[in-house]
Amino acid sequence: MPNKRRGGELSASMPNDAGHDHDTAGWRASFVSAKDLVAKITTFVDAYNAKSRPFVRTATSDAILAKVTKICNVINETQH
Repeated sequence: MPNKRRGGELSASMPNDAGHDHDTAGWRASFVSAKDLVAKITTFVDAYNAKSRPFVRTATSDAILAKVTKICNVINETQH
């Protein structure tokens, strides 16, 4: 999310995405306008999508459902 800085500049940083090999060097930067920020984000998204890979599930359906059941049980036991 952009933050307002002195001098009317915008600053932003993208979250760390350790699962993908892409250039993040330009993300900790200042932007002179929202238009500049949007252009930079669009460039990033286009490059990210060009290298995207399909999601590969490594857990079985039964293992996933067991974890969901466990989480639901914990949630249901809390006194909110």
